[in-house]
Amino acid sequence: MPKYYVNNKILFSKKKLVRLEDFLEKAGYSSKNIYVITETGKEYRNLDDIVEINEGDQFNIDPLRHEIIRYEVNGVNQQTAHRYLDLETILRKAGRDAGIDLDKLQQYRLENLTKLDRYYKLEDTIEVKNNDKFVAIYVGAVLVA
Repeated sequence: MPKYYVNNKILFSKKKLVRLEDFLEKAGYSSKNIYVITETGKEYRNLDDIVEINEGDQFNIDPLRHEIIRYEVNGVNQQTAHRYLDLETILRKAGRDAGIDLDKLQQYRLENLTKLDRYYKLEDTIEVKNNDKFVAIYVGAVLVA
């Protein structure tokens, strides 16, 4: 019976795969206008979605957002309706407009200048807030002629 966390609350499940509606009910939430996000950034929004539960998994439940969050990456304006994004999504979305080489994403780190946080792994989940300012820094080898 896997132990897992929902908004830091410890829960146990007899099943490894459950419908989102049942998952929310067990966690004590109404199923209206909310969604579930895993620590890796995977989102569940449809009540019929199947949520996979593994030992130690951490889930966050958030209200569905209809507002747009505006932020910057390397000075280039970005926007999203999602409060949490993984590092890879932020880098890909900013892309070449922000001077990011999409073929070398593993060699970037991201710094949030607003909160002074740093992110190194593409799967890192990042909370994005209005007016956040991110800098993508290339940390790979540079060839010099």
